[in-house]
Amino acid sequence: MLSLAGVQIIQVVIDFGLSAALIQKLEVTESQYHSSFNVILSLSIIITIFVFIKASLLAAWLGNPQIASLLKYLALIIPLGSLAIIPRVILARQLNFKKLTIAEIFSTIGYGGIAILLLFILKNVYCMIFGYIGEQLILLICLWLFSKWKPRFHFSWKAFREIIYFSGTVFSIRFVRLLNFNVFKVLINRFFGTATLGLYSLAFQIIDLPVQRIAKIMSKVMYPILSKLQQNRQEYKQLFLNTSFILLIVILPIYIVLFFASESFMAVFYGAKWLAAVPYLKILCLSGIVISLWTNLSLVAMSLGHPRLEFYLQISISGALFSGVFVIKHFGMEAILIYFTCILSGLFMYGFYRIFNWLRITPKEFISHFWKPVASNLILILVLYGIMQLEAFSFSKEYIPELIKVLTFSIIFYPIILLVLDKSRLISLLRTAMHPEHP
Repeated sequence: MLSLAGVQIIQVVIDFGLSAALIQKLEVTESQYHSSFNVILSLSIIITIFVFIKASLLAAWLGNPQIASLLKYLALIIPLGSLAIIPRVILARQLNFKKLTIAEIFSTIGYGGIAILLLFILKNVYCMIFGYIGEQLILLICLWLFSKWKPRFHFSWKAFREIIYFSGTVFSIRFVRLLNFNVFKVLINRFFGTATLGLYSLAFQIIDLPVQRIAKIMSKVMYPILSKLQQNRQEYKQLFLNTSFILLIVILPIYIVLFFASESFMAVFYGAKWLAAVPYLKILCLSGIVISLWTNLSLVAMSLGHPRLEFYLQISISGALFSGVFVIKHFGMEAILIYFTCILSGLFMYGFYRIFNWLRITPKEFISHFWKPVASNLILILVLYGIMQLEAFSFSKEYIPELIKVLTFSIIFYPIILLVLDKSRLISLLRTAMHPEHP
């Protein structure tokens, strides 16, 4: 839904990067909590009133005048979301992920219950709208109860000034990132038409799922932990290396399997009419690996208090991408996606070079930590390549058996390869995960 997507974007904007700044800061005063809360709440009220007044105009701008009434209801999500930001920050700083998870579980269950109940009563799209409002309200109540924090209508410019630079940089990063994503889609639509844009959007949606559900969730959990360790560089470095190792062994096989099974995956889950998106999906699988690992780059830059690195990288993406598209468009959409992947990869390597210097990670340490997961995935590539070559000799193309075969071989062989190459480290990480107090 365009209207819901718009409200979710606004929720990111009204945060103004303050939650990231408050989590990263080693010591936060009550004055900074209260000042941030009042700024966020004030912005959310202004934006909510604007959406209520200009709902018809916004709906027309989105290309669907009928959603004006939906926008008015969805605008309620904005103040609800803003009220939940500081309690969430407090729980994150306390590393109280158990209560954060419980709050999210309760709110998700609440959404399902409200939406299903109202579906039988209203029998229209409003059941989802009220379900989402109910979800945000339940989440808000849980976070406030768990954090036990009470706001005051107090503002101190002196206290707020200490975090405004960091938060402003984070806000700029989010804005540029959002701009990169949306302007790129506008250019695709302009040069290649809506059909190509639809194929690209589907392919990107598929490769973005592991980023959102794995890489970004890991980053969300690790950010407050690494922020607390920013002055203990040795422990910080070890935790970063372990996090990167886990991300590699989880993310790489997902994109490798998706690359080899892209045609059968697309046919089985989306239908043969979307097979034209397969070439885009294959190229974007490589981008997905880089984007997933990029979350770790951002994680370190932010938690060490260097958000400007991420900002400069995002600005570099903008300049290289948008200038290059006008030249490479003559070679087709696939050439643009290859160029996009190369730009991401180059900037990613530069970013990690900077991080390795900050953390004093030597080439020897890098190789010793990562050669085994990389080797495991190279072996997986060879196994899947062999399977696909055998499939090529088949006289009939059956997508479901092919997909099952690729998934089965991957699920069986990949853990075996990992255990053979790095059994001791995997066992050590599992023990640490189950008994964090006894690493």
